[in-house]
Amino acid sequence: MNNIYFNNKTRGKIDSEKVVFAVSQILEKLNADSYTISISAVSAPVIKNLNKQYRGINTTTDIITFCLDDGESFKGFKQDKNRTADMYLCPKFIKKNALRFDTTFKTEFLRLLIHGTLHAVGYEHSTEFRSDDYESVEMFKIQEEFLSFLLSLSNLNDIVSLF
Repeated sequence: MNNIYFNNKTRGKIDSEKVVFAVSQILEKLNADSYTISISAVSAPVIKNLNKQYRGINTTTDIITFCLDDGESFKGFKQDKNRTADMYLCPKFIKKNALRFDTTFKTEFLRLLIHGTLHAVGYEHSTEFRSDDYESVEMFKIQEEFLSFLLSLSNLNDIVSLF
């Protein structure tokens, strides 16, 4: 059984039940069980500080995922114990990305929610990827498949608003 928690620390409206539902759907499709994932929507200064403190990168970013199991990698889905991850999303930065990539805020929000969840279960990608590599990286292929799936679910229509 998975445990998913969401905490909105921003002024924008994010439906916590729908965030939990979306992440549950992703984990179910991955046949991933025994995960505890805490998701927080935070401001740009907060995520910039986390990025600087833990990754040594002094810039704002859209999402950061921390796997909290004694620093070990747990790539794959054969677990013998509960896996724990913390995800931090920055809606303000996600909104900028949506404009940059000519997509809706909802679509980009879901894309990043999927992206963070894939990291939480062990998927990785190079930090130095080019946009023309996007289609060839397994994690991004899976991410976009799951995005299509989540966008097809009518109960996620109003997952985010007021950003």
